[in-house]
Amino acid sequence: MTIRNSIIFLLCTSIAGLASAQGLVLSCSAKAVYGRSNDLSVYEREGHSPSIVVDLAANTIAYEYSREGQSFQFLYQINEQVDGVLWASEPSDTGIKNHLSFDMNSLKFSTSHLNGGFNTLKFGSCAKTI
Repeated sequence: MTIRNSIIFLLCTSIAGLASAQGLVLSCSAKAVYGRSNDLSVYEREGHSPSIVVDLAANTIAYEYSREGQSFQFLYQINEQVDGVLWASEPSDTGIKNHLSFDMNSLKFSTSHLNGGFNTLKFGSCAKTI
């Protein structure tokens, strides 16, 4: 291996290590269903394309998407990891309402928003962007 190739190899492995240390950036596709507990209604919402950033060093998962010109951002704290699945919740002053599970192997996820009257389940899959 020439010196030039060795330098290029070291540079590439350093960049890859830096990207993995900072987090996993994903581009995703998702669907959502929601319902109301008072009449047991269930509706499907149009799909959206969230971005998910898994930061194991900070123990967080960021979930962001836009719909109808409005931006939505959620920051989940990772509570535990079991068999490659990250289990996280979004802290709230009024108690935990938002949950997220993310499978590090299949890159599939689901989120739930539970508040007693109006509940939403989102699910989807991702592809690595970095």
